[in-house]
Amino acid sequence: MAESFSHKWGQIVGNLIQEFVVEIFQQFASEHGLYLDYQRKRKARKSKKVSWQDRYGNFHDLDYFV
Repeated sequence: MAESFSHKWGQIVGNLIQEFVVEIFQQFASEHGLYLDYQRKRKARKSKKVSWQDRYGNFHDLDYFV
């Protein structure tokens, strides 16, 4: 995860905003037949984890499906 204080602060702010709007966005997505992707706990799935390191030394993860 990121070492930068600004990145950590951004994560905190982003998580708080997500908490407040996810229900509204989910309702909109459901009404329009859309999938809402958001950070949450979920069952493990069969995929490979892809990570990369940016120029600041922060690691970023993606799920890569095969």
